[in-house]
Amino acid sequence: MMNLLTLLSLLPLATLVIAACPDGFQQVGGNSDPHQKCILFPGRRSNYYMAREHCESLGMHLTAPRSQDAYNDLMSNAAPKKGVKFWLGINELGMNNHFRYDKDDSPMTFEAFGSGYPQNTPSETHCVAVVDPNNDNVNFEWRDIGCHLDAYYGCEVSQPCNEQDTIYMPKPVVSDSSSSKRCGALCFESDTCKYYVYVPLRRECFLFHHEPSEVTLKACDFESGLQGQELQHETLMVGHAEQMTNFAACKTLCQGNELCQSWTFWHADSEDNPSMCALFYAPMERELHLGEGGKTTSGPKYCIESDVDDIFPEE
Repeated sequence: MMNLLTLLSLLPLATLVIAACPDGFQQVGGNSDPHQKCILFPGRRSNYYMAREHCESLGMHLTAPRSQDAYNDLMSNAAPKKGVKFWLGINELGMNNHFRYDKDDSPMTFEAFGSGYPQNTPSETHCVAVVDPNNDNVNFEWRDIGCHLDAYYGCEVSQPCNEQDTIYMPKPVVSDSSSSKRCGALCFESDTCKYYVYVPLRRECFLFHHEPSEVTLKACDFESGLQGQELQHETLMVGHAEQMTNFAACKTLCQGNELCQSWTFWHADSEDNPSMCALFYAPMERELHLGEGGKTTSGPKYCIESDVDDIFPEE
């Protein structure tokens, strides 16, 4: 009898293929490249901090190549012009001469600095950009320059779509909140908070600054409430929710909504709990893993499509 390892070795490599990028994105790396990235080029200039904030508001991060091939591919897609500067998601803001990636704060593993760079001086030149020193649109190189300068940039997404048994959420306001009562108090004290969600098992408090819909989704690991009103146990309030038949439609709804940052689809488990699509309007930073049996499928607004079937298809 064929054992499991032998069977796995015979699976076609096509199962690892990543599909095309979302509309408006440039693909860096081939479809069969496990390090494929999708990059959005906003076509505008900003200082490093504003560029990073813009990418993060879209659930992405400043792009940064980690190999020569990736760098070459990036430059061919970015199509820089003469004299133009282009930010990379690499900086030494934490410690001088210790360059790290913006995405995960890991040490830089590939570089293409020009002669005399990085400057290795305690100056204000802490952010890395691609520059055209000879103004010839040919010999590009990296330099550490002032983060306050304006440059073009690209926002990179490498997150897969369709995370199973997860709910995407913004960064918690309090990562060690003592109680849902404390979470509600934080919402009440905020001038902009409209409703809050508290996760007892993780002791995390989330505040939302847009009006929730009337829909509340039953979930035993959540407690939520409107600002200044009584807590609702075992519910998760959402800013926008609609009944749908599959998660693909939910994702499409998010991508067509200017405010949406991520989506979560609840699969129907009974007539009392129909399929539901929830859109979250706050910038996403993490996801809550519900574990097996959560019957949810989630994803950020922009993500790389993978060949994942709906694990809870409609009957």
